[in-house]
Amino acid sequence: MSTQQISAGRIMRRARQNNVDPGVLMKGAWVSTMLALIIVLPLAGVILAVNSLTGNIAIAAVAGFAIHAVTLAFIGRISDALTAMLE
Repeated sequence: MSTQQISAGRIMRRARQNNVDPGVLMKGAWVSTMLALIIVLPLAGVILAVNSLTGNIAIAAVAGFAIHAVTLAFIGRISDALTAMLE
């Protein structure tokens, strides 16, 4: 196992040693995973859809970039909403 590959059990043991609530770590993992999906899936969907409809990858890239920029503009609000849902 390389130094960058740390098991979940090891992370939890280290968190308990530092008096970090494991629930906080789990909530952080879920919110991070959901944010990654929210950022990537619309971008990929728009690129694939526009490329299929137009056959032009340049137009698809521009449309995907626009969706990505809009998603990132609201990522703070989305993160707050996801965190509130898990409380």
